[in-house]
Amino acid sequence: MAKRAHNIKRANKHLNRLQKQGKLKKKKKLPTKQEKFVKTKKNEKDVKHEARHEEEEMDDCDPTDMLEAGDLQELVKTHHKSNVRTNQIKRKNQSSDDETDYESAPRKWFGIDDTKRTVKAVLPIKGIKGIVPQFIEVKDKIEEINVSNGGVAAQEQIAEVTNQSNISKTVSTVELYATRNKKLSARKLKIASLGTKIIENPEENVKHLKELRLMMDEKDRDIFVTVRKLVSVSLLEVFKDILPDYRIRIKSDKETKVRLKKETKLLQEYEDAVLRNYKGYLQRLEKMLEGLRNRKKKKRVWISDLICSTFHRVFKEDKVGAISLECVKAIHKLLKEKTFNVQNKVLDTLLSLRVRDIIKADVDGKRFLTKKEKVAKMSKKERKRSKQMDQLEKELRETKAEESKEIKSKFQTEVLSQVFLIYFKILKRDTKSQVLASVLEGLAKFAHLINVEFFDDLISILHKLIESGNLTYRENLHCVQTVFTILSGQGSALNVDPQRFYTHLYRHLFHFHTGTSNSDMPTLLECLDLMFIKRRKQVTFYRILAFIKRLCIVSTQVGHDGSIALLMCIRSLMQSHKPADILLDTDNSQGNGVYLPNLDEPEHCHANASSLWELHLLRKHYHPLVSKISNHLLHGSPITGEGQLPMEFCNKSPVELWNVFDTSLMEFKPEMVPPKVAQRSRKRKIAEMGSSYMNEKISKVQKMFNLSENSKIYMLTNKQGFITDGPGNYSFDIQCTWLIETNEPNSTLWLRLEHFATECSWDHLYIFDGDSMFSPLLAAYSGLILQAPHPGEDIPEVVASSGSAFLHFFSDVAYNMTGFNISYSVNSCSQDCLGQGVCLEDGKCTCNAWRTGDGCDIPICPGDCGKGVCIKEQDICQCPPGYKGLDCSQVEAEGYWMPAVARHRHLGRASHQALNYNGWMWVFGGESFQDDTFDIFKYKFSTSVWELVKTEGVQTPGPRYGHSVAEYNGKAYVFGGILSNGNITDELWVFDFKGNTWTFGENQKGVYKFDPTPPLEVVGHTATVVNDRMIIIFGHSPVYGYMNTVQEYVLSTQDWLLVNASGAIIKGGYGHTSIYDPITKMIFVHGGYHSVSLSSQTLSSVLYTYDPLKKIWQESVNAQQNTSVFA
Repeated sequence: MAKRAHNIKRANKHLNRLQKQGKLKKKKKLPTKQEKFVKTKKNEKDVKHEARHEEEEMDDCDPTDMLEAGDLQELVKTHHKSNVRTNQIKRKNQSSDDETDYESAPRKWFGIDDTKRTVKAVLPIKGIKGIVPQFIEVKDKIEEINVSNGGVAAQEQIAEVTNQSNISKTVSTVELYATRNKKLSARKLKIASLGTKIIENPEENVKHLKELRLMMDEKDRDIFVTVRKLVSVSLLEVFKDILPDYRIRIKSDKETKVRLKKETKLLQEYEDAVLRNYKGYLQRLEKMLEGLRNRKKKKRVWISDLICSTFHRVFKEDKVGAISLECVKAIHKLLKEKTFNVQNKVLDTLLSLRVRDIIKADVDGKRFLTKKEKVAKMSKKERKRSKQMDQLEKELRETKAEESKEIKSKFQTEVLSQVFLIYFKILKRDTKSQVLASVLEGLAKFAHLINVEFFDDLISILHKLIESGNLTYRENLHCVQTVFTILSGQGSALNVDPQRFYTHLYRHLFHFHTGTSNSDMPTLLECLDLMFIKRRKQVTFYRILAFIKRLCIVSTQVGHDGSIALLMCIRSLMQSHKPADILLDTDNSQGNGVYLPNLDEPEHCHANASSLWELHLLRKHYHPLVSKISNHLLHGSPITGEGQLPMEFCNKSPVELWNVFDTSLMEFKPEMVPPKVAQRSRKRKIAEMGSSYMNEKISKVQKMFNLSENSKIYMLTNKQGFITDGPGNYSFDIQCTWLIETNEPNSTLWLRLEHFATECSWDHLYIFDGDSMFSPLLAAYSGLILQAPHPGEDIPEVVASSGSAFLHFFSDVAYNMTGFNISYSVNSCSQDCLGQGVCLEDGKCTCNAWRTGDGCDIPICPGDCGKGVCIKEQDICQCPPGYKGLDCSQVEAEGYWMPAVARHRHLGRASHQALNYNGWMWVFGGESFQDDTFDIFKYKFSTSVWELVKTEGVQTPGPRYGHSVAEYNGKAYVFGGILSNGNITDELWVFDFKGNTWTFGENQKGVYKFDPTPPLEVVGHTATVVNDRMIIIFGHSPVYGYMNTVQEYVLSTQDWLLVNASGAIIKGGYGHTSIYDPITKMIFVHGGYHSVSLSSQTLSSVLYTYDPLKKIWQESVNAQQNTSVFA
């Protein structure tokens, strides 16, 4: 190093000396970057060559000539020691020289024609072979024009270039629309792809959630509105699917430093990612909603309604109370910002809060001790055990995923404090506020939870509000309800006289009439219950009489729903205050003075001097229940006997009855039966004969039985006799009842129909096993029963095992027939044992050796077993090989019938449907005359056992019959049928065999250019599954009658189609059968009930074939037609 430095110093001295002598050449000036770029390669090499030549000249001047011999040797030694360092410096200088060469070299456009393309140099890349320059092409770049030098000409040149550029980019509207659709399709595909990936595996594809969320910031002016909408809706569905049911939050800084298991860490990272994206999604939605704030109020009504309905739903579904607390705080904040100038619906949302009685600290009867109390009262061992039990209870709650009652109580308490803070602020701020009605309604609902300290002040404020006269009668009701809710709960110990509030309610009772809305009736009924039933010992006698009288007056001027509720309320008041019965006495002389109905003071209106004459008017009310209750009250509200009220009404409160008969539902209960219209000429002829003919017939019957005009029930006590409607045809519009009671213990009553002929479907006879119509129904007859209609059949018999029978017959006003003749006997034998046995005194038959049954009507071995042998001990026939059946008369090779012995039999039914699935026979619905549900039974072929299927689901189908059932992919599809109300339906229900669950199939109306549009309401049809289609054939429609159409339901797409079939001319019908043959790929339809004309029908034996693929009908001509069939 020292030698090198010395050499440099000597060289510099030599250069200075040459410069003074004028012998040193001038150093050339280095070119600038622009000059380097302009020069060619040749010039660059020359410059480098000259620079090297100058260095060689400087090296020719040897500085060692000026050194002494000793100094030269010392420099050589130093050179050997610093060899390594010298090499490093050389390498460094060499790399520096390379960089210098690159900087001095001009930029070269590799393979680019500058005249045709415009390029831009970017940062180079250093590789193995050296430094490689990089360039990018700049498209559609307009050359810069020097405006400052050109002036106006330059500006014109710019305008010309710009116009030419615009003309070249002009496209048509169709092209713009096509381009937009192409962009939109690409965005939709991307949205669908990202959403599908996230839902399929959220943990692994959570990274795509951010990508999908960022698409809400779409910038393309052509499609940004549509894309943002699609992304917003798609993200909503994604979040609904992936957000967990439990509560999650973003980890704190301290929690992020905790070491966790790999699985736990991955789960937390996934939850953090979901939360961050969900937060960003909500913030973006808020930003999107900012544009709606400047719109007119009329256009924002639907937004406020949507928000309020959302709050209602949140309050109802929140079980813990944490979310409700945040929502209530948000409402409170909004009220402050608006200075409580909001609409009533904002405060009405608070009525949906799930706030029950506050759970006190003493939960489940346990008192929680503090730490000091535990130390003082418990030993160390007890404290340790208590701590373990608390930990165990905590773990059990975590296992059940339940919040502790203490946490629920805490949230509910905070929610209530916020709610009451809102209410009290409004009451204190302005008593004329527009939200006062909602405040009073809320106070009435939550009054039992108000702190006792506020009772006196609150009652005083409510009284001043009522006295001000600025409240509506609805708001007055809420004030009264609030006061008595307080006094009936914790405020019962207060020394408060609520007489003034009784007066307020008494004054406003006349506001209830048919000219106003009846929506406030439940509030009135609740007030009456709080004021008189729960405080019955604190109400004066005259006050009770005044309210009963005024309520009776009000019941005459409201609808039937209000009348029913008020009359039941009067019934409760009179039962709880027995002296009030004096109002039922029309000759009441106990009262003093004259009743003053317009006086608003209940204590001084002299109600004891009046009577409830309004009940006599209500006995003739158009509604049957109002008439019954009025008659019940006039008889003194008896429990049994004349004037008693059915128990189904006695057990319900007035509010419940009002809800049942609410007229706002636009439904009259019970349903009104329309008057019958004469359909036949004979009916019209009899109706024209007038009342004289009817009176003559009725008088004949009365004279024969020596009955008065009002007699309706006939008592029969003989052990045997006859029941008849009288000679000739029975009378018009009559109701007759017979009660057979022989007072014989353990007896059996037999009734035999010797003759029966009534107007079918209009005149009926009912037979009950007991002494009233509430006894079990044995039979119901209407129509014609012939004597021995078919060989082997006989007239039906009815057996009353209770020993008594109640028979009721009624006829209409138009058409009559010969009536009936019924014989009865007690402890007699059925059909006199048919001559096959001996009748004993207890009414039982002792049959011959080859007969059995109650009337010896069942042969032990039918037909003497034919080709078999009778085994009497086992009551069966032993058939020879090749023969089967009960009497061994059926050839086994040709198929045979055998009764299936089943255990656990279920109720009988008709017009049901069954199918075979997984070794069971599933029976769906049907008419059983007793069930009010759509039952499903299944029969196990291998064990011969019936089972009732317990179904699950929010919705289940109602009872029906005449429907169809078809199985596809483990599900049963139930379509059509007649409901319990007699209406034919087009409902489609789907039953899942795996989970025993019902789902309602939303019928998608088919697209069809002509009426009718499927699905059509049908009954008596059939359903056959072919491939993925359920084919509905024929049926009866309430609109189109007997149908010959074919409907198809595509199971894969849930679409309905109405088939336009061709081929043979077919007749519409119902009650047929259909089956699919996979070999011929045809559906065979046989039998049924077909229409011949508009007024006549017939049973059919025609066999049709239907090709479901070609939609072609054919009639099987070669099929043997022997017997008409009705399935």
